[in-house]
Amino acid sequence: MIPAIIRAALEQRLVLVVLSIVLFVFGLDAARKLSVDAFPDVTNIQVQIATEAIGRSPDEMERLVTVPIELAMTGLPAMTEMRSLNRPGLSLITLVFTDQTSVYFARQLVMERLSDVRGRMPEGVAPVLGPVSTGLGEVFQYTLQRADDGDRELTKEELTRRRTIQDWVVRPLLRSIPGVAEINSQGGFVKQYHIRVNPDRLRHYGLSLNQVFDSVSANNANAGGGVLNQHAEQFLIRSIGLVRSIDDFRNIVVKNEGATPVYLRDVAQIEEGAEVRVGGLIKDGKTESVGAVVMMLAGALIRQFFVQRHGYHLGRAANPWPFAAVGVVMMVGVIVAMRPAPAKVFAAAAQPVAFGPVQSLVAQHCLSCHGAQVQMKNVRLDSPEWLQKHAQNIYQQVVVSRQMPMANTTGLTEEDRALIGRWFLAGAKTD
Repeated sequence: MIPAIIRAALEQRLVLVVLSIVLFVFGLDAARKLSVDAFPDVTNIQVQIATEAIGRSPDEMERLVTVPIELAMTGLPAMTEMRSLNRPGLSLITLVFTDQTSVYFARQLVMERLSDVRGRMPEGVAPVLGPVSTGLGEVFQYTLQRADDGDRELTKEELTRRRTIQDWVVRPLLRSIPGVAEINSQGGFVKQYHIRVNPDRLRHYGLSLNQVFDSVSANNANAGGGVLNQHAEQFLIRSIGLVRSIDDFRNIVVKNEGATPVYLRDVAQIEEGAEVRVGGLIKDGKTESVGAVVMMLAGALIRQFFVQRHGYHLGRAANPWPFAAVGVVMMVGVIVAMRPAPAKVFAAAAQPVAFGPVQSLVAQHCLSCHGAQVQMKNVRLDSPEWLQKHAQNIYQQVVVSRQMPMANTTGLTEEDRALIGRWFLAGAKTD
């Protein structure tokens, strides 16, 4: 069967070349799309529900947040496991689904149940879904730095400014890259405005903290006033009240004492501050910095993310064209090797060996074993002169086309085998 396959491949060379090219193109495309990762992600289908309620204890989080959500999620289709974790001010519920379930279909089911349970949550508490990523989705980490930073210690103002750039400039740009699920910012100081109320001044003016809160909230919003028609023109009326600086906070009116307004600056001190931190980011173990962790979308190709993010240098490592060029060269070599070799190639390989009885014996053996496959007329097995004259033609048709392996030279002595081997390697001269 194998000789027949080889013979058919040699006879239908054009078909074989076309099939090889088609398979090569499909293989190259499959190699380009192959998911390559240092640690294969075998995480099951998960949906996480995170709820934040600052100031509440783990017991309160479990009783007021976790238990109502777990009751609402009971009986979800294709769900196999449900577990929860409660921390001060944080509730995290993980729902595990079967591997055949689409993660987006699972998230849709969870969102439908969450819409029913949001009304039973404490005031100001809103559960949200976690990103479409896994524990092995941390594919990239980076820091924000300047060329002249070196190992010097950054000031609090510099860390605050870089964290603001990270949250409002860098993070939105990176989230637009295909395959990125979330950007988790780390380090630095999140900018805030702090209002430090003086209790003695509040008592002096007869104010409470709630009045201060309500005044700040009411004076930090824009409002629309409709449209005013005047002749052929229209004027849009709106009230601009968004706070843009510390002076805007200071000029907020908290109370009116007759005709005298009591401003926020009269009862509190306003200054720029930062959110309370629970950790920091250290660069190279030397100095504090600002950075982030990029979370890859579950099921996305990590190579696609790096080509999009670092196309200028990592893209060359994933460029398939060098491999394609090597494949084309190999394909051309195969085509050239499949072409019939001219007779002079066999004669020029080494010093030719003159025809003699051994060559005639080989030719006779070839014809006796494969005479029906040799396309020659007037075959004469009993004529050494004829065999010697046409031995080269017999050699090309039988031996070169792989119709006679070397193992078929049975019945010969070791000396004859050695001479035959030299003749096969060197070729022979034609008459």
